[in-house]
Formats: sequence, C-alpha cells, structure tokens
Amino acid sequence: MANGEKHGSGCVLSSAITANLALGFNIYDSCLKAKQYVTHFLASTPDLLGYHIQD
Repeated sequence: MANGEKHGSGCVLSSAITANLALGFNIYDSCLKAKQYVTHFLASTPDLLGYHIQD
C-alpha cells in the first residue's frame, strides 16, 4: 500500500462522514470530504498509527 496500513482507518472514515453530515453537508459531499481526510490520515506517517491533521 502506497500510504501504509493504519489501525482504525475504517473508523476514521465513518467518523469523518458522520461529522460532515452533522456539519450540514449532503451525503455526497460528506463522503468526498471524508475521503480527502482519510487520504491525509493514511499519508501522515508510514507507521501503523496515523496523525489527524486539521487544515
């Protein structure tokens, strides 16, 4: 995997989708934003644990 495997990446994705929905985004935009967030999370470190980065 180019970005490495991360523990909890599925939970991060579902939480990010839920958070975006709570912020008022529609389901499509919530999923797009969550995918971008998880991509940054996966690329944050080559280790098993990732870093949550705020933009």
